[in-house]
Amino acid sequence: MKTLNISSRFKFIILRMRTFLILKYKTILKIAFSILIVLLIYFEGKSELSNLNLADSLSLLRSFQPIKLLLFFIAGSLAVSCMTLYDYFIIKNLKYKISILKTWRISWISNTFNNFLGFGGLTGAGIRTMLYKEENVSSKECLFINVLLVPATTTGLSILALLGIFNILPIKPILSEHKWFSIAVIAFAVYLFIYLLLFKIKWIRDKVLPVGISVESSAPLRIKLIFASILEWGGAGFFLWYISSNFISNISPLQVFPILTVAASVGILSMVPGGLGSFDLVTILGFQLVGATPSVALAILFIYRVFYYIIPWILGAIMAVIGMITKNKQADVAVPSLLNKFLDFPSENVFLSDLGVWALSLMVFVSGIVLLFSAASPSITGRVKLLTDISAFPLMHFSHRISIAIGLMLLVLSWKIKERLKRAFNWTLVLLIIGALATFMKGLDFEEAIFLLIIALLLWLSKSRYYRESAPIKKTTVALYLLITSVSIFLYVLLGNSIHADFIKSDKAFYILTVRPRTFTKNAIFAFILCWIFLFFLLSTSFNTKFNNKPKQEDIEKLKQFLKKYKGNYLTHLIFLKDKNLYWAQNDKVLLAYGDIGNKLVVLGDPIGDPSLFKNAIEDFQIFADKFGHTPVFYQVSEKYFKHYHENGYYFFKLGEEAVINLESFSLAGGGHNQSLRSAKNRLEKENFKFEMLNPPFSSDMISEMKHISDIWLGKRKEKGFSLGFFNEDYIQSSPVGVFKNDYGIIVAFATIMPAYDDVSMSIDLMRFDHNACPNGTMEALFINLINWSKDQNFKYFNIGMAPLSNVGLAPFAHDQEKLAKFVYRFGNYWYKFSGLRNYKEKFHPDWEPRYLAYPKFISLPTLLIELTVLISKNAEEL
Repeated sequence: MKTLNISSRFKFIILRMRTFLILKYKTILKIAFSILIVLLIYFEGKSELSNLNLADSLSLLRSFQPIKLLLFFIAGSLAVSCMTLYDYFIIKNLKYKISILKTWRISWISNTFNNFLGFGGLTGAGIRTMLYKEENVSSKECLFINVLLVPATTTGLSILALLGIFNILPIKPILSEHKWFSIAVIAFAVYLFIYLLLFKIKWIRDKVLPVGISVESSAPLRIKLIFASILEWGGAGFFLWYISSNFISNISPLQVFPILTVAASVGILSMVPGGLGSFDLVTILGFQLVGATPSVALAILFIYRVFYYIIPWILGAIMAVIGMITKNKQADVAVPSLLNKFLDFPSENVFLSDLGVWALSLMVFVSGIVLLFSAASPSITGRVKLLTDISAFPLMHFSHRISIAIGLMLLVLSWKIKERLKRAFNWTLVLLIIGALATFMKGLDFEEAIFLLIIALLLWLSKSRYYRESAPIKKTTVALYLLITSVSIFLYVLLGNSIHADFIKSDKAFYILTVRPRTFTKNAIFAFILCWIFLFFLLSTSFNTKFNNKPKQEDIEKLKQFLKKYKGNYLTHLIFLKDKNLYWAQNDKVLLAYGDIGNKLVVLGDPIGDPSLFKNAIEDFQIFADKFGHTPVFYQVSEKYFKHYHENGYYFFKLGEEAVINLESFSLAGGGHNQSLRSAKNRLEKENFKFEMLNPPFSSDMISEMKHISDIWLGKRKEKGFSLGFFNEDYIQSSPVGVFKNDYGIIVAFATIMPAYDDVSMSIDLMRFDHNACPNGTMEALFINLINWSKDQNFKYFNIGMAPLSNVGLAPFAHDQEKLAKFVYRFGNYWYKFSGLRNYKEKFHPDWEPRYLAYPKFISLPTLLIELTVLISKNAEEL
């Protein structure tokens, strides 16, 4: 059995990998292309980058007085503010009743997040859409805004590229040195003409233009957006020139703008978020062509990234967090009303809550990077001397190691902050405070300490947003955490040794090397082990929830009384297997039975109980699942309650059809189409096999006989569960059993039935027989006798089970996911045999009732179907 389980797990992994590759091949190709571009740039300028001295760059950065940093902040903020003109022109042109302050806030948050995260403008477009929707702008109008705005943002860069091609900007020195960069520049030079012709295409006009807005009326707005783009790129270029003028004497804007043009063109073309790597390498290479050393070029780039990308994004993230706090009715701490009035948030903004939590998780991640970078950098001599007067070197070294470990921990906990976990909130808050203290004690690095404390304060103010008790942790997630911490600690050692080696060569008196190069590895090992001891304890005890609400005997008695009052359905009897968890909703008037797999809670069938409360019960269950970081899905639901699922945000996928026989019209008499069924029944009668219906309680000897038959029928296969019955003595004792006995009165075949608890329906469950003792047609004979018995008991319908994927994904224009899901189910035959069931059941001329999977839109359907197959394939002990 262990060999079978290992083989099953291996096939499941292979199946998931195939599905992932099919669904994500575009993403994989995009990542591969981005990496290729960065590597090409690196090898193109490898010789120029070889002289890079990190000690010189860090010394240059540390040499600036606070007033100069303040000027960089003001200049960078003014440059970023140029982006807000896009939204200003749109709001004024379309005459929306949104104040200038709100427009500025929406634009700042959208554009700074887009700058920081990139993704081709999609990040900003998505955030802008959600924020505009809070101001009652329709979805189609939001689409129109983004279709105009997003393509317009690079028209300014296109104009710069055109000026370079016509030699108005001296771009040729860069392109002659690095010829293949011209591909990106030419591409963006052509882009302006593409944008101007964009709305000449009829199907685009029809798709994105709201009613009442013509192409002609949008033309003036597009011209204004081009003007805004010119100002944006002009602001970025002049800000980059202002920074470089502090390092390179007599440098002119005409020398800087070509660098920005080429770097931005290559960066955007590489499709790397924020042009990370590609933009940076080209910028460093470009500044060397105007006389800067590699170290100076790196310092210029660092300041540009910090004051044009990072700090504006932090301000935007803080706005989102404050908006989340001020509109939280359960907030523990009130934000000053003046600040709230200044930011002008809407009265209710659900999206800001999600954005605020997301922003905080990113800031926690950045906090981890800050701690690692600070630990890799030498300390300032004057600060260390002052610190040694009040402390000792052992304490400083210990603080150094602790700050590294906390940095690694924060990288992992940032993911849990995004999931709104209470325990993650508590631990992150504590670690931020300890990290601030540690980085201060290791070298009086008050800048890093203040940043960490600001993040801690924002986190504390948003305390009530962290409500989840737990969230599922997969092995793949732990592997990802291990990869992140391993790569981070490796980069810490690499960067630390590189910086310190450069400082030893440069002999910078401004710094003191409190950590010897050979001790970086020791510190890294200590911090890594400490980090994972903490994370192992935290991940194994705090975050994972094992759902254990399976029914005990008192719950079964409660269920029996419940079913006397309310109607059930075809799947209700499976609750008596005791393998599913129970969720009682709406004051115990509605019951949902569910299992868990991955991060899903899978409800079996429709809810049972008071139908008028089903909608609210589904919502209650969604809240319950969300509290533990799980997503609820509903398996094998009927069309009857579609509206309740739809109103709670669910989409539907047809799983197949259930064969239901109308007992009032069922008959074996007459016609050749029933010949095979009559033959099967007659064959067993002629061979003296006797059919009997037996009612519980059953004797232990009878249970043993049936168990023996069940074991023979299973062979090397294992029992399934969840939506299928399995052999369990208590379960067998819960309903009548139909048996075939031979001449000696020995049971050779049996079938259990499942009442639907609606007084009109019956369903078949387990059907098992001894292959060696039964003739052909035993299954058909069992079916016929059970159907006849149900008819005699005045039942109206008899359910003979599902035909999975019956009439699903066959149409040539079916959704791709349905076609792919069918592919997944075919490979899922290892766990569950789907083929041939419909043809077999057609013998009984049933009516076919469709059954569906109700799932949230954001879930990957093929992955979900794989997980459902695995859930069903689990035996009783595994469930």
